[in-house]
Amino acid sequence: MGYSLTAEEFYHYLPELQSINPKVGKFWTGKNVEPGIYIIITGKVRLLDDKDELITTLEPGASFGEFTLFPQSKFEPYAARASANLQLCFLPEKLLLPLIAKYPQIREHLWEKAYSLLRNTDYTPIKPSSPENDNSDSTPYLTSESKISKAYFPSPRQRVGHLWQKVMGRYPFFAQQSGSDCGAACLVMVSRYWGKRFSVNRLRDIANVDRNGASLRGLLTAAESLGFATRPVKASLKQLGKQKLPAIVHWEGKHYIVVYEITAKYVIVADPAIGQRTLTHEEFNNDWTGYTLLLQPTAMLKETKETSTPFWQFFELIKPHSVVMLEVFIASIFIQIFGLITPLFTQLILDRVVVQRSELTLTAVGIGLLIFSLFRVAMTGLRQYLLDHIANRIDLALIVGFIRHTLRLPLSFFETRYVGDIISRVQENRKIQRFLSGEALSILLDLFT
Repeated sequence: MGYSLTAEEFYHYLPELQSINPKVGKFWTGKNVEPGIYIIITGKVRLLDDKDELITTLEPGASFGEFTLFPQSKFEPYAARASANLQLCFLPEKLLLPLIAKYPQIREHLWEKAYSLLRNTDYTPIKPSSPENDNSDSTPYLTSESKISKAYFPSPRQRVGHLWQKVMGRYPFFAQQSGSDCGAACLVMVSRYWGKRFSVNRLRDIANVDRNGASLRGLLTAAESLGFATRPVKASLKQLGKQKLPAIVHWEGKHYIVVYEITAKYVIVADPAIGQRTLTHEEFNNDWTGYTLLLQPTAMLKETKETSTPFWQFFELIKPHSVVMLEVFIASIFIQIFGLITPLFTQLILDRVVVQRSELTLTAVGIGLLIFSLFRVAMTGLRQYLLDHIANRIDLALIVGFIRHTLRLPLSFFETRYVGDIISRVQENRKIQRFLSGEALSILLDLFT
């Protein structure tokens, strides 16, 4: 805040701090709000003007709302839009006013931060008078704009990958999970082209996808939060061919696809509902509305954390049943041993019984084969019983976990999806259950035995 408080003052004001976790979307308008400062702990905040145009993007450690402490300056209010997993710390006016009155440096610093958001506009607020002149240098207000302005340089591995994709004519593809996921799926494909893997569910939340899909403004918001410099345009195919691809285009008036490459005769696109397609210029122009979202990666993209679900985390479900798995493993070893006894007894029959005509040996070998066959049947039954036991326990754990996760989902998850989309998710979860409780266990046993 421009001045370091004493430890006594810090602990005195600490209980008055408030923790806030707003939902994704516009949560603060700047008008008729409680005066105070919001400090970003996790997540990102996009500040918008009265026309919903982007002012700047704030990252953890930044703050906003300082202008509410200076009503006499008549600052132009702005709105705030929350990203996913946003956590804020709110400093109310009743906490700040005594500090502002006591320390002029704090008042000067807060006013400078409020004014810094308006330096690129023609609006000039009235600076409040200060009883004392403060000659200390104000700390510049740094935001993620500096990172966005920096160029993005692909790694040598990415350059080789791009060259290989162009030679082979195969580009990253991600199928949409529902009819409204096309925009978010396109962002996933463009991100993968530049070497980043993001969750489509995360992009759905940031882009404010509803049952009708995402708007171009929503895709722009999501792309900028990832670290892309965006530019929505309406152009011809010839003009689009001069731009740096890939780009997201509006398709058939209600859909989005990714354009990867434009040649003299063809356009290579990735349709999240169909797959990669190669269209002629005429076919492309027939369905293209002309609207395009150009995306250029920035240095901020490299710092954006990826979202991934390791496949091996599903095998954590087997850990509680490690003792039973050991028993199954031992039973499998005995089954293999009993399987080796049959050829040994066959050799004895050929060497002793057939050659030496020993009836006693034939009787002993026959009784031995019968006993070991019974043991093998018993071990096979025991192994199958234990496998079914583990499969049922894993199946039950998956069902309970799925129901628990479903009940914890926000209401917006169900409001933005059709019933058919939710049912398809349930069916996909059932496929995972069958694999983990059946094929996965068999594969593990086959590997070790």
